[in-house]
Amino acid sequence: MRRSFSFACLVVAWLCANGAVLDAVQVIAWGRMFATYAHSFSVGEAVRRTFDGHHPCALCRAVDDARAADRGPAPAPAPLTIKLTLYCHQTESFVPPAAPGRQTDSEATPGLTRRYPVPVPPPRDAVVVVG
Repeated sequence: MRRSFSFACLVVAWLCANGAVLDAVQVIAWGRMFATYAHSFSVGEAVRRTFDGHHPCALCRAVDDARAADRGPAPAPAPLTIKLTLYCHQTESFVPPAAPGRQTDSEATPGLTRRYPVPVPPPRDAVVVVG
């Protein structure tokens, strides 16, 4: 049920976007015109007067005006007046503080930089051979 309702809404939206509403109103206007002319004239004359374009009703004129407004030139897009400035705040990367005793007293920012040399090569595990 929900899927069919969604599909029906999609079809109606598509028809409205493509101008089918004006077509449906035009068909209704032609039906009303034919019924009105059929009371006074023969069927052939009623069909001829309905579709000749020389005797439009108010609804036909409204549909023609709506179509003419729809075909009009597209308005020029408004110039973009908002200036967007992107800003990226760069923070210093965090470096954990050095082990106690290895840090100098003159270091002002203890957690942000290291000022002592890194031991090269790194210390290895001590292998004790008992023999």
